[in-house]
Amino acid sequence: FALIVCCLRSRIALAIEIVEEAGKALVEMPALIFFPLIPMLIGAAFFVYWIVVGLHIFSVTNEATISWDLSSEYKTAYPLGQDPQGLPVNDTTAWTDRSTYVDNEWDEEYTNYVWFHIFHLLWMVQFLIYFNYLVVSSAIARWYFTHPKDRKEQLGNHVVRSSMWQTIRYHLGSVAVGSLIIAIIQMIRLMVKYIEEKAKATGEPNKVQKAIFCAIHCCLYCVECCLDKISKSAYCWIAIWGDSFFPAACNSFKLIWDNLARAAVVTVVGNYLLLIGKILVALLTSGLCCFIIYGAYGDEINSLVFPAFVLFMIGLLVAHLFMVEFDTTIDTIFLCFLADEKFNAGKHEMYASEKIQQILHIDSHHFEESRDKHNKNKKKVADSSSDDEE
Repeated sequence: FALIVCCLRSRIALAIEIVEEAGKALVEMPALIFFPLIPMLIGAAFFVYWIVVGLHIFSVTNEATISWDLSSEYKTAYPLGQDPQGLPVNDTTAWTDRSTYVDNEWDEEYTNYVWFHIFHLLWMVQFLIYFNYLVVSSAIARWYFTHPKDRKEQLGNHVVRSSMWQTIRYHLGSVAVGSLIIAIIQMIRLMVKYIEEKAKATGEPNKVQKAIFCAIHCCLYCVECCLDKISKSAYCWIAIWGDSFFPAACNSFKLIWDNLARAAVVTVVGNYLLLIGKILVALLTSGLCCFIIYGAYGDEINSLVFPAFVLFMIGLLVAHLFMVEFDTTIDTIFLCFLADEKFNAGKHEMYASEKIQQILHIDSHHFEESRDKHNKNKKKVADSSSDDEE
């Protein structure tokens, strides 16, 4: 492990710098932290609609007349020839009247629509996830390809609104296609699970059947993870170049494949840091709240174990929701850096931070030229304002 760390020290340093750049982006655009509330509210409203439609589907019934021959059962229960109400057992007319009734049965044609209803839910949930991902990626891509001196003037929180409008105006089709692919895989997994449960109902499956179902679940899960990663990379590419989904998926996959070692290191470092961040946030939240509770109600509480556990889980959930945005920011900045290096390193006009350029030993004059241009523009503005005063 030590040898691997030594051999990959430059890539690890690059990954740490990318994570640091992600933190800077979120600090300079705090609206990104609260933007996921919009898809969450839309998702909650859709879930209420989905439940109402599901209840209507299962409420469709048809009346059916059911005849049931009760004479044989009553003969067995009352062998003396008399039932509890005094009717004779051999009175066929009375038995026929008492053994026919009307019942409501589910309409099988409508209950089959449940599969389409479930698929609709999977597609919509994935659509909202990818919509949020693309909006955040668009804002981060604009932040990356803007000079640090101009970010406060040209960007700010309004870039989130413009990114959302751009996504709604031009890229909803790409969001729908990517989410459709993942929803189809999830639906296939759900159907395989349904078949597996039906097979268990007929009897305990043997070891061969268990192995087959386990292999199918494993393969489908791997396919879903790979396609999800490719789709997210495609959305990062769309945020940079504005291409459609399939060309963006191919181009982003090729770019990441050419930098596979860097991508692996960034993923590992980012995952470790996100895990540590989630645990620290949850521990600090639960510890601080327990300290306040003990100070205010210490004499009335027998134990703080259960409140601490509940607070820890709430803090972990909130930290997870925030770290999702942080993870999206890391992925976008990494792909922006790869595109920046591929297309701008040869021109000595990279937009990467100076620390990243020092790690990669890249001589880029973009910052010097843009800084001189920025200073010249400020000087012209100052001169013009002094002339107006005179």
